[in-house]
Amino acid sequence: MKKLINYLAFIFILSSQMLQAQNNKGNFYSLEKAFESPEEVKILKLNNPAIKELPMNISSLVNLEELDLTKSGVVEFKSVIKLPNLKVLKLDGQKGLKLQELLIAINSSKSLEELHVSNCMLNYLPHEIGNFVNLKNIDISNNKLRNLPYEIEFLSQLKRLDVSNNNLVEINNKIINCSHLSDFNIANNDSLKQKDVFITLSYLNNLQTLTIGGLKFLDLEVLNLQNIQHLKIVSSNLTSLPQESIKLNQLQRLSIVNSNVYNLLSLFAENNIQVLEIENGIFSNGLEQITSLREIMIDNCRISPSFYEIAQLEKLSTINIKNCSNLNVDELFAQLNKNIINDISIIACGMENIPSSISSLKELKRLNFTRNSIQKIPEELASLKKLQSFIIKNNIINPQEIANLQKSNDQLAIYWDFYDDFIVDNKEVTESTKTIKTITPPISGIDVPKKDFIVSTKEKTLLQMESGTTLDIPANAFVDEDGNVIEGEVDVVFREFIDPIDFLVSGIPMSYDSAGVSYTFSSAGQIEFRASVNGKEVYPNPDNLIQVNMRSYNNDPAMNMYAFNEKLGNWEIKDADTINDPNDSKRLSQLMDSTAMNSYFPFSMSQPPPIYYDLVNYKIKKDNKLKSFQLTFDKLPVSYDSKDARKNFAQLNTLRQYTWIYDGDEVNQTFHEMDSLADFLKNAYNRYKVKRLLSSDAKYYEKNCPTFIRNIALEPNADDDNYLLTMVMFDDTIILPVYPHVNSTYPETEQRRNKQVYKGYNNALKRNTKNWARADKKYTKLLAEYEANLRTTNRYTEENRRSLESEILVSRSFALMSFGVYNCDQIRQMEQPVRLLAKLIDEEDNTIDPFTVYVIDKSNTSVMQFQGQNKAYYDASANNAIMLVLKDDKVGLIDAKSFSTAMKNGEKEIKIKTFSNKDVTIGQLKSFL
Repeated sequence: MKKLINYLAFIFILSSQMLQAQNNKGNFYSLEKAFESPEEVKILKLNNPAIKELPMNISSLVNLEELDLTKSGVVEFKSVIKLPNLKVLKLDGQKGLKLQELLIAINSSKSLEELHVSNCMLNYLPHEIGNFVNLKNIDISNNKLRNLPYEIEFLSQLKRLDVSNNNLVEINNKIINCSHLSDFNIANNDSLKQKDVFITLSYLNNLQTLTIGGLKFLDLEVLNLQNIQHLKIVSSNLTSLPQESIKLNQLQRLSIVNSNVYNLLSLFAENNIQVLEIENGIFSNGLEQITSLREIMIDNCRISPSFYEIAQLEKLSTINIKNCSNLNVDELFAQLNKNIINDISIIACGMENIPSSISSLKELKRLNFTRNSIQKIPEELASLKKLQSFIIKNNIINPQEIANLQKSNDQLAIYWDFYDDFIVDNKEVTESTKTIKTITPPISGIDVPKKDFIVSTKEKTLLQMESGTTLDIPANAFVDEDGNVIEGEVDVVFREFIDPIDFLVSGIPMSYDSAGVSYTFSSAGQIEFRASVNGKEVYPNPDNLIQVNMRSYNNDPAMNMYAFNEKLGNWEIKDADTINDPNDSKRLSQLMDSTAMNSYFPFSMSQPPPIYYDLVNYKIKKDNKLKSFQLTFDKLPVSYDSKDARKNFAQLNTLRQYTWIYDGDEVNQTFHEMDSLADFLKNAYNRYKVKRLLSSDAKYYEKNCPTFIRNIALEPNADDDNYLLTMVMFDDTIILPVYPHVNSTYPETEQRRNKQVYKGYNNALKRNTKNWARADKKYTKLLAEYEANLRTTNRYTEENRRSLESEILVSRSFALMSFGVYNCDQIRQMEQPVRLLAKLIDEEDNTIDPFTVYVIDKSNTSVMQFQGQNKAYYDASANNAIMLVLKDDKVGLIDAKSFSTAMKNGEKEIKIKTFSNKDVTIGQLKSFL
């Protein structure tokens, strides 16, 4: 039977690979291969830092739809690039990217739908973005934008926009012209004013998904967002709650990431929430308040006893729980509503047994127990006749168990994997191939020392380390396993790991597995925090989280936070940290702050304000009997003001003093449409709406409120001897044949007066057109000067950054959602992996056969571990040192300079210095390596 299973597995893998090969047709990963078959190239991924520029003949790839330059060396674009079918462009992480050059270079690629430029250290979004009117998805997150260009209004097809983790001070009101925008992420822009943002976003009628974050309070203007269906709240600790609940009529999905769960649940309890997602949180209570809930997804949370009250949720049918190591599965199954639950997923929660009480869940259709430690399938599972899908991958299941279950229910689809060490139809399983990473120091007797503290829970405590790292511990920061607040004193143990030698000697695993691929951490630092009372572990209080301000030499914003799950032996991703500027990094932060450039350069670094069209308060007074109407609005300025960035409609002053007679068909639908238009404008501009706001808000309203009628134009209609009056709105245009009413019985007088009316309007229009051209010319000149100055400052800043960055520490801040080991990292793979083939010899020329090889990548602040030299690799593009764990309690060392010289010279033997474990200290390792 084992041979049969292995054969079937081989056939499945082979067919999968053939299918994947078909799907990958058109995908290319090098320029050389792409130019061999240029017309076949649809996706080109050039993730190679050695590629510094795109060749001139890149335009020969006429069918190219996706260009991925992530992790390449391409940041400048000097030549025109013609890719008529390009739809997706990815440049995430390309620091120093000349985005304006790029947009000019690809200006002919009007089919572009997606632009990804996250984490590129961009200071602004160039106004050329407005040329790409078919854009549907823009990701410009993790940059340094202060505002959005007014050309954003031309992106009417835009559906998704991510501007999270920038320095935005406002959301340009032109965003309201993006009428198809449905997904908007504005999280972690600390200077944004919630009130102003929510007012602006209320005009986006198709906005369904909104992500906000970094909140300490929630402004009641959020009530204007009644079209929102999915609200995501990230990195927020609401210390101030509105007195009334937040009721959004369309809200169906609520996502809470790294935030205060209880406060948010109580705030949104009155909504008809169908789906609740919670990640990196701690349950205290409040879940039972969301009575409409049908589906709950929980990832990496600490479960308190009150969580099991979900039995009160009568509509809950789907549960998905991941990475919750303290989940009590027996208690959960005992509490579930047996008549409605039909889908359960418990993934990577350390689950060892499937409760026999599962037999009572008769409505179950789907079960997923992936990545646990389950060895046996209970017989009760076979009684679930409605069960259609059972996923049991990455567990320790004997194939005989699977065979028995399949016999009892041949309609059940079972998804599982097996190991060669299992023996089918035998009573024993000889060995599990499952390995769990542990924190084990490689050199006995050497470890990073711990610091012990005694903390009073009654008051706030600030712990300061010699490195500059601080722990901000609020009062009542600890709870016991039942969620009760600890009173009295708590024993705290803390240590930090700053460089690769700290990572190495501590034995903290530096690898991360994702989707079957192993990555190595490039670290900005690690810490370990533990707390106990009388030797018994205590936990963080979700309402008073401990803040860590970790000193680091790495200020890369692309780092993520990871916590080590010691029970499952894996790293679990957390929310990103916040980079702060401590006192000794002021010089670097000043250099990177555009507002501080005035002290280094003699020119202004203020971006010129974008030109905007003035808001005109139109009203329509209609007379159906005479088939006439009047246009009334506030009188407009007629002179050009060079200091004002607005474009006014001064020519309309000549139209406001006349009654306009309709000169079209007797029955005309367009004329009757003005009834609804008049009512609409009356509601849009009623006095109550302006008066109810504060004076400062009224000024904002008058300036930034969208003009529902964008323009009114008058032109002669020689065919019918009248005029065509055109009203241009956002979504429609009304054109009416009209003439001005003149009180005269003489036709000659009427014609003369009609000509005078148009002459006055046309002369005013010509003057105003010149004024608009002057404004455009001035703005273009100011913008060109600003961009030239910005390029100079960026060049100066980058030069100074390189000289200062290695000397200046930054502070990376994050909250402890759980206690244990935290790692601030970026996952990576070797850029130029090379096998370590050279013969290793000691001082007496004896061959060395190491148990373990540690490659210390100093360029990327990383450590790689290999079991034996035959499995060892190093990154040829990095600066590497080597440590070997040898027999007889010895270690072998080779410093980075010696190793680099040996590899460059192609030496076949490398001499290793050996030391006894008892003679080695951390200080010596740091000095030597």
